[in-house]
Amino acid sequence: MLKISALILACVTAVSAFSAGFAPSTYTELGIPSSQRYAEGIRARGVWDMAYVDGSLFIGSGDFDNNAGPVDIWCYDTYTGKWTNSGTVNDEEVNKFVTVDGKLCVPGTDPRINGTTYYSYNSGTWETHDIISEATHTFDILEHDNKIFAGLGVSAGQYPIAVSSDCGKSFKSVKMMRDGRPLDTSAGSVVRVYDLFCLKDTVYAVFRYRVGDVKSFDLYRYEDGEFVFDNAWYDKLEVEKYVSGFIGGDAVYKDKLWFTTGNLFVTDDMENLTKIALDEKMGVYDVYASEDALYALGCETMADGRYRISVWENTSGETDGFAETAYFYYDAPAVSLVRADGIFFIGTGDINNVNDKSGSVLAIAE
Repeated sequence: MLKISALILACVTAVSAFSAGFAPSTYTELGIPSSQRYAEGIRARGVWDMAYVDGSLFIGSGDFDNNAGPVDIWCYDTYTGKWTNSGTVNDEEVNKFVTVDGKLCVPGTDPRINGTTYYSYNSGTWETHDIISEATHTFDILEHDNKIFAGLGVSAGQYPIAVSSDCGKSFKSVKMMRDGRPLDTSAGSVVRVYDLFCLKDTVYAVFRYRVGDVKSFDLYRYEDGEFVFDNAWYDKLEVEKYVSGFIGGDAVYKDKLWFTTGNLFVTDDMENLTKIALDEKMGVYDVYASEDALYALGCETMADGRYRISVWENTSGETDGFAETAYFYYDAPAVSLVRADGIFFIGTGDINNVNDKSGSVLAIAE
């Protein structure tokens, strides 16, 4: 269990005339650790993702659009209530944590060296692993069936997915197929795979492709050593986000994929997507799944410029199974969520680069 006393650093109880049928939650400000590197970089301080491992909360920050690296990966000890720098990666942004071979890992969003990488946390240090030299970005990493898949950003004419069959020692580019032929990406100005998913033992990649002003988001599935076109997602999604990228958060719960784009979607077949409106004016920016429940992070801009931040719980796995379990008001929008030992940890971020509270990490004790 967490030591609740270690979390009570600066308790604030939000007050508002708005009522959800119960009182606003009391939250604790744990600080803005990334402000030590980004004193002036409000956007770079954003807590784009978080991961909880054995009493330690890791946060990702940075800004690959504006080249804000190298990035310190800060870690909060929930027993002592102290922040420490777990190490620095030679990258412009840390926006996703994943687990590979039992280790906490970070895709190399925009390495400050040639080629693509990912980083793994091992005995207090972040180790760098090369993927392929022909690509520029690594947006996602997924481990499945003794393979490691990497979603990449590449130049025109290349394929934005690589796979390793030897525990990450080497990677090879994976061919993409459509209509029985190798996909031609030679005309693309954007050739990227931002997100990889695994649902019902099948690996999927969301392919973002742009030719001039024409954009597409297509889904490909891994089949017999290749990624084969599955279906088009572009007209099925609505993307409204406080953070950069495409999909904000995702989780598999009750054999369904739940993901956020500023809106909440769910699918059990990767073709039919259902949009879930938790509240008419509220955006949804992250999801987190435990064995017993799925949690969604909501955020709504209020008339006074503040943000109503809320956490919704779903135990049934049904689209109408969400109930608001906590809410409060804060000066910066919420973009990331983790739950551990009865505590909700919430990270804030502001891509508009105007909010001094951007990068705050908050905690709510249930």
